[in-house]
Amino acid sequence: INAEYMGEYLDGSTWTPYSTEDSSKLETAFNGAAARSKIYKTTALSFNTGYDTEYVFDFTKMTQLNSDSGKSRQIRRVAGPPSGAADSNVQWFWTDDNGLQAPFYDEDTDAIEQQYQLDPSGQWHTTGLSFNVQYGTPYVFDFAKMTQLNTHSQNERKLTRGTKQKAWDLKDYGTKATPAPTAGPALADSFPSHWTPKVNAVDLVPVSLTSQEAKSALADFHSTIKRKVVVHSLTRIQNWGLWQFYNLTKKHIASTNGGKPNEKFPLFHGARVRQNMDAIINFGFDMRVAAVGLYGVGIYFALNAQYSDGGYVFQNPDKSKEMFLCRVTLGAGTVGNSKLRRPPPKDPKKPTGELYDSVYNSGQKIMHIVFNNSQAIPEYIVKYT
Repeated sequence: INAEYMGEYLDGSTWTPYSTEDSSKLETAFNGAAARSKIYKTTALSFNTGYDTEYVFDFTKMTQLNSDSGKSRQIRRVAGPPSGAADSNVQWFWTDDNGLQAPFYDEDTDAIEQQYQLDPSGQWHTTGLSFNVQYGTPYVFDFAKMTQLNTHSQNERKLTRGTKQKAWDLKDYGTKATPAPTAGPALADSFPSHWTPKVNAVDLVPVSLTSQEAKSALADFHSTIKRKVVVHSLTRIQNWGLWQFYNLTKKHIASTNGGKPNEKFPLFHGARVRQNMDAIINFGFDMRVAAVGLYGVGIYFALNAQYSDGGYVFQNPDKSKEMFLCRVTLGAGTVGNSKLRRPPPKDPKKPTGELYDSVYNSGQKIMHIVFNNSQAIPEYIVKYT
């Protein structure tokens, strides 16, 4: 692969870069066997996932042809470094309806960053974003105003250019810092009856998608993701030590709230980095890695799968995604704010008195935030496209 070239296609009057993955494939074809025939045919393009349309690249005419629609576009190779080369440490965000910053996925961030580098005060017109594959809606990115405009709905969102999330430092992360309590009879009896016998400290158990367990666990996922998805697998996380922490906390919160723990399942959570997902699976949540939050510096859980799906979950190279289905004890809650690092007191006149157990966002409730690691446990991972 010649890293000094980047492929671009003409979208209206704007040259738009292919994703890094697609550009590498095209450059390989250009320099390889296809260079002799000057024709390269493929369905394996990131924007073509789920469609399997054959695209024909003619390196003599420098065109890309959609074999289904017959639409032809001009293409070009841009000498290196690639035009508007993306900074691998940069992360672009869009602001959702609740004022929270949602990250674009890496291929979209790279494309946006490339255009930003070309002209930090210019505009970029595109339909080639990963979330837009099924729709083909023209978007306008205005880097001077730092806005993104959907030209169909005229909905304009604020953009932010920040730093990409890194893998967490796992030294003393989660339950690594504190051994799980020894299970006495009362705790041992509390393990879910459908769990399989213990083999390891953490057992990852495949769940049949036709089972009643899967249908029950995934019901809210399907009803709240608000788009057509295909579920490829459901994995039960049997973290034996973490369950004991969780169960003790649940009992304590119930004892301070009239016997009602206010337990919710499923609430949805994502991690953009594989190492961070593995940390949650093995050691649970750890609010010490939380940095900022509009409603408090804590651990955020979405009521709707659609929210987590919008940029917060891990995406594999094949574009499949993985999301946690979590069990969370909420107890008594109230509206949060960005200054919180723990729940506020139930009585503002008694700042050292009893605290709430969790907080939630203002307006229509879409998320809950907890500040105690053991108030939540990842119970399943769903893999889907």
